[in-house]
Amino acid sequence: MEMKPYEINTPFYKFLTSFLIERNVEKTISFLDKNVQCIGIEQEINDRETFRQFLKKEVIKCPNLIPFYIQNYKENRLNNQITCCFGEIMIEKKESLQKVQMTIIFQKEQRSSKIVHIHYAVPTTEDGEYFIERKKEQEKEEHGCTYERKFLEQLLEMIPVGGLVTYRDQDFSLYYMNQELIKELGYTQEELIRDPKMIHYIHNDDVKRVQQTMFSSDRNEESYVLDYRLKKKDGSYVWIYEKGKQIQTEDGAQLFFSVILDVSKTVELKLKFEAEASVDSLTGIYNRRKAMELIKEQEIEKVPAALLMIDIDNFKKVNDTYGHQHGDEVLRGLANILKKHTRKGDIVSRFGGDEFLVYLSDVTSQRVIYKRVEQLKQIFSETYAKRYPDCELGISIGMIYMEDNQIPFHVLYTEVDKALYHVKNNGKSGVHFIQYS
Repeated sequence: MEMKPYEINTPFYKFLTSFLIERNVEKTISFLDKNVQCIGIEQEINDRETFRQFLKKEVIKCPNLIPFYIQNYKENRLNNQITCCFGEIMIEKKESLQKVQMTIIFQKEQRSSKIVHIHYAVPTTEDGEYFIERKKEQEKEEHGCTYERKFLEQLLEMIPVGGLVTYRDQDFSLYYMNQELIKELGYTQEELIRDPKMIHYIHNDDVKRVQQTMFSSDRNEESYVLDYRLKKKDGSYVWIYEKGKQIQTEDGAQLFFSVILDVSKTVELKLKFEAEASVDSLTGIYNRRKAMELIKEQEIEKVPAALLMIDIDNFKKVNDTYGHQHGDEVLRGLANILKKHTRKGDIVSRFGGDEFLVYLSDVTSQRVIYKRVEQLKQIFSETYAKRYPDCELGISIGMIYMEDNQIPFHVLYTEVDKALYHVKNNGKSGVHFIQYS
């Protein structure tokens, strides 16, 4: 069988060629990290020198070249440093072919990549003649799937970031968490054993989204990517980026295997930028763009609502007489009054200059709104008209009440602007009310 060119050019192929074809132990060893780990052969290997001695014995037993080819070759780059390679090695033995499943993990160093982990499995043979062998089926029966679990654990511990394996159940029950992630979260092994349900560590606001993503029907064939919050031992939450894939063990267990990065600083910076882009820098309330966006989102709700447009009367006199610092103080003061005397879900914004827009959703009656508006006028007047008596400060308010708030924003804005204009042209410091039904 002819191999594809990309398979021939891979370090995976060159490593195998150096031993099976060239039978060159030193060249084979040059591919390995000094702390290389090998699973699935006759003896456990945890360093390069032990591997060298093992290979020498194998060459003495069988000095002839061993023809082979690779099929079903795959590479998975876990991060910038770690690459996991998998292939089925077809080895020619006398008049038959022996299939060996091999996984090799390369870690990038300064000038090259070195092999840090090798795992091989031969599905059927019990022959121990060649170096690419696994323990006998009898050993598997004695130890269950400990070799496979050990491989996963060692793989996760080699990753310089968080690593996590959970069962594919609704609780994401813990299978294994590497030391890097344990250290980041602050728990002990004993604490995780006492409560192994990882769903308990996911922020409540993120649970549904995490479940939907990981249990999507097409996840068997592709990796998934998530960002969500995990609870630390001290009660705080860390934003994490998770890239993972569903895998299945030899005994049929369905698992989620994932690599995890702490992205808290990135997310916090993103949220900060989003907040800055949404908030008026002087008053701390929503700016024009964000207010329009939020009000338009309300159009799908069939509930009574009101829109207020508020303008400060004679505001220019404050700037001209006392300076812009005093003008800024008045703007901040009105913003604080509006925030204090509206509900958490109401939309309060500075729409530009000394003009403010307030959207009140799910209001109970026109009478309640009118009473609230008169209260706002009184509080502002008592605070700032007395502070700047020669400026005759006050506020004019145009107001629209809607029994069904599915009216497009541009229509509302035009009408409430007309209502405010009516007040400004009829003595100021008043309220003009329009009702839509």
